[in-house]
This record gives sequence, C-alpha cells and structure tokens, in this order.
Amino acid sequence: MHSRNALLSFLAVLMLLVSVSPLVAEDKPAEQPAAMPPMGPPAEMKQMEFLIGTWDAVMLFKMDPADTNWVESKGVSTYKWILGGGALESEYSTEFMAMPFQGFGLDCYDRETKKWQSIWVDNMSARIAIYTGDHSDGKWVYSGEDMYGGKKMMTRLTNSNFTPTSFDWLLEQSLDGGKTFHKMGTAKYTKRQ
Repeated sequence: MHSRNALLSFLAVLMLLVSVSPLVAEDKPAEQPAAMPPMGPPAEMKQMEFLIGTWDAVMLFKMDPADTNWVESKGVSTYKWILGGGALESEYSTEFMAMPFQGFGLDCYDRETKKWQSIWVDNMSARIAIYTGDHSDGKWVYSGEDMYGGKKMMTRLTNSNFTPTSFDWLLEQSLDGGKTFHKMGTAKYTKRQ
C-alpha cells in the first residue's frame, strides 16, 4: 500500500510538473535563430548592368616592363548575368602572338567585405587570378597577387572613361610589392549595337 501511495504521489507530482512546464517556458524568451543574410543579387550589381552584351576590344600589350614594343590585338568580349544576377560572367577571345587566346572572368559584390571581387583565368597563364577592389570616382580598380615567370607580382586593373558604348581598360604590374607599377596593357572597348 505504501508503494502504491508513493507511486500515486510521484505520478501526481510528475503530472503537475508537465502541466506547469509550458507556463514556465512561456515566461522565458525564445532563442532567436541567427539572421539569414539577404538573398538574391546585391543591389550594387546593377552598376555593371550596362556591360551586358558584346564588346569589341582593341588591345595593346607587352610581355616585359622593359619592352618598348607593344603588340596590338583585336578581341571580342561577351558579358552576361549568371546566378540570377548575383555574378557577371565575361568571356574574351582574340589571337595573341599568332595563337588563339581565350579568357574567362567572374565579377561580383561581396556584401560582407563591401568589396568587389573578380576572378580571371585564360588559356595562356592557365591559372586563376583573384582580385578585389572598389568602384569610385568613375573608376573600377581591382588589385591582387599574380605570378609571372616564377616571380610574385601585384596586378592592378583599372576600368575608366565609361560611356554607354565604350570604356578604357588598363593593366599595370608591380614587381616590388606595389611601390611602383608598370603599364603592361591597355584596351579600348566598344559595345556592339
């Protein structure tokens, strides 16, 4: 009998705890899940919208800072949105030094760092170059570390002089950690109508 009363008392206390626990839980604030980052393309990507389409490029390039001879090539660059507008894809093709040259790039805006990011790979270097930068004062300037001939170097890319149908491109490189830059390539891009 004693064990039966103990069991009934235990069950009564258990029922009381079960019925009171939701009331106690209601007084305690619920933990909020971590906020999700915004979804979809950043609004900053609209700054690149004018690039969508096909562009003709006339490029001057040299392989060494000491070169005084510039090699001219004419190429075609095509830009399109990918990932629902979250990134801009570019493909470039030309003939360079009597060989077919193809390049592929991606540009996007990083919400976390508030910086633009760009990657580039082509069939000449066969490596992925990563650049970061800013859009300000009518220029888009990206920079990053590169390799050439086994040496580390800094590369700076500048797009400027924008109109709805043209812009200028400049490639500069530094072998002294960014103290001095040498102009290695220029191009004039003209949009096809």
